[in-house]
Amino acid sequence: MPVSRTEFEWREWILGEGRYRDKGRRSKPRPAHFPRLIPAVWWARLAAFLARRKVSQTKPLERSIMDDFGTLARNPRGGVEGVYEAIAFGVRWIALNMNVADWTPTPASWDTVINRARNLGIKTFPWMRCYTLMDVKALILWADVRREPAVGLNLEKELDRGVFSEEQVVQAVRESGFQGEVVIFTEGRLYDNVDWTVFVREGYQIALQMFNGGPFTGNVGELIELAHSKGVENPRIVWFAGGFVRPARSGESVYTFDDAAGSWWPRG
Repeated sequence: MPVSRTEFEWREWILGEGRYRDKGRRSKPRPAHFPRLIPAVWWARLAAFLARRKVSQTKPLERSIMDDFGTLARNPRGGVEGVYEAIAFGVRWIALNMNVADWTPTPASWDTVINRARNLGIKTFPWMRCYTLMDVKALILWADVRREPAVGLNLEKELDRGVFSEEQVVQAVRESGFQGEVVIFTEGRLYDNVDWTVFVREGYQIALQMFNGGPFTGNVGELIELAHSKGVENPRIVWFAGGFVRPARSGESVYTFDDAAGSWWPRG
C-alpha cells in the first residue's frame, strides 16, 4: 500500500534526501510531527525500498522507445494528420490518445495517422489518462491485442490518492501478458506517497510532464533530482508545446501533437 506523506518525509529525513538534501541525514532539530516511536513497519518498508532502489540503479539500461524524440496526439481530429512535418522535425514515435472523455475510441479513428506514420517507419502506441484500475487494464488489453510496441499509462492524482496502487498496475500488466514497453506519464513533481521503484524494477519508463503555467510547474533541474531521489535514475521529459516546439532532443517528447500542429520547426 502507498506510504503516508509523513512516512515518506521521515524517509527523506533519514536519508538526507529530497527536502532534507541540504541538511544531511537525520538533521536536527528532528521534525516534531514525526511519531515519537517510529513504527517497525516504517523501518521495514524503508529497508525494502532501499533494496529495490539498489537493484534499479544497477540494472543495465536497454534501448527504449523513449530514447527517441516523440509526441503525444490528443485527438484524431485535432490537426494531427500532418505527420510528415512532425517527422521532418525529428519525431520518431507518436502516442495516440484513447480517452473516452475526448472522443469515442475505435481502431479506425487513428487510421490516417497510423498509416502515414508506419509507412515512414515511425512507431505509434496507445496512451490514456487512467482514472480507475479498469482503465489501466482495458488500455493494456487493447495494446496487447494489437501487439503494440508500447503502452502509455497516464497515472496522476488517482495513483497519488490510492484509487489503485503501484502493485495493482504491475499485476495488471503481468496478467495481460503484454510484451511491449510500459511508459508511465505523470506530473513533473513525483508524488511523495508513491513507491516509484516498483515501476522502475519492472523496467517501466517514467515520463515527467513539465507543463508551464499549471500545477506541474517547477524548476526542472530540481524535479529531475527529486526523481533521482525516488529511485528514478533516467526520467523522461514531456514538454508542453504551448505555442512553440522545442528542438528535438533524445529522451524528450512534446504534449501535444495537436497544440504543435503547424509549428514543427526548430526554435532556439
